[in-house]
Amino acid sequence: MNIKKINNQIKDTMPSNFCIAPFQSTRQNATGKTSPCAFGAGEWDFGELSQPERWNNSVLNDFRLQFINNERPPECIRCWEEEDAGKSSMRQRQLEYFPDDYDEFIKTGNWMSGPKTAVLKLSNICNLACRSCAAWDSSLFEQEGLYYNKEYNTTAQKDLPEVKKGEPYNRFMMIRDKANIITDEFMLMSDNFEKIDFYGGEPFLNTSHLDLLEFLIKNNKSKDIVLFYQTNGAQKPHKRMLELWPHFKKIGIGISVDALDTKFEYMRWPLTWDKWTKNVKFMIDLKETIDIYFVASVTLSNLNIMEYPVVHEFATNMFGGVYTNFVHDPSYLSVHNLPDHAKRSVEEQYNGEHPDVIHYMNNHAYDPLLFKQFVIWMKRMDNYRNQDFKKLWESWYNELKPEWDLNELDLDDSTFYK
Repeated sequence: MNIKKINNQIKDTMPSNFCIAPFQSTRQNATGKTSPCAFGAGEWDFGELSQPERWNNSVLNDFRLQFINNERPPECIRCWEEEDAGKSSMRQRQLEYFPDDYDEFIKTGNWMSGPKTAVLKLSNICNLACRSCAAWDSSLFEQEGLYYNKEYNTTAQKDLPEVKKGEPYNRFMMIRDKANIITDEFMLMSDNFEKIDFYGGEPFLNTSHLDLLEFLIKNNKSKDIVLFYQTNGAQKPHKRMLELWPHFKKIGIGISVDALDTKFEYMRWPLTWDKWTKNVKFMIDLKETIDIYFVASVTLSNLNIMEYPVVHEFATNMFGGVYTNFVHDPSYLSVHNLPDHAKRSVEEQYNGEHPDVIHYMNNHAYDPLLFKQFVIWMKRMDNYRNQDFKKLWESWYNELKPEWDLNELDLDDSTFYK
């Protein structure tokens, strides 16, 4: 179905499950895959198609039609689960950020000429190897993934796009080449741009997008565009970025903080807390010369869930706003995956605060097999990185001790490759 036929089916009243993202947003990653969602829901490989051709692709148009018909596409399970738990989802936040888009951009047909927002995952080049990440988003895992494969004989348990079942594989192995997005193509579809988000890898290591920024400045478009960067805080912005940013409407920076001090260093290895705090101070001081805002990004897993109230308070005081990103993949790090007694301890610790986290945590039952994977991979990473969960997270370990100690006996079980 082509884009004009889709436009003719748009309803006068926005359906309750409608997501504006497929009609006003595009996400591109460095491996060539395209999605209408910042989370990568409905991610497709459109091959050699140009960005304008991808915007009017029949697969994406069929996806759009599901929202017009008030359906809940299964690709968007992350948002549906968060909404069912009472947490504000990406779909809902997009509606809040662009409250008039359904009437003024979508119903009018203006969306057919291209997106208002672009989410560009610039590359998989990164200077950290965070516990909840993997090689497709961080090149720093390269040697670590090879070590795990050699040490534990890890193999793919099912056919994957790049790997066949039984072949050497774990989520930390670099099975794709390091790559950068070619941002020049977005110059061809920039007429509607109001916001561009840059992710990585680590976007402050990447200058491949600066030609696009210079194009937008030269063509008098930059003054109407907000730029947003999601950074791990290990790197200060590049000098050229600081020169170009004042030409844009506003700059937003999301800064990752999952725990504090030595626990932060455990989560976001090998960054030190001292370096992170110095870099954050440098960025906050940019307020004196640039129209800039900040938000903390907390990646919440079953590792740091007990620390969340303290981290949330710290981040609110420092940045003013906090966005909580629940780990969905790997599933063994999901907050769903905690023994019942540990979930009750979390509830006691929260003392009625952060009900969205509690509801999300309780959305799924404990899975002992996933917890086994959690223990095995935390221990393997501890051995490689010379860290010790049991000492650093002593009180949390004591809560998890019955299940942890039982599963630690299976440390060399290679079937748990994820």
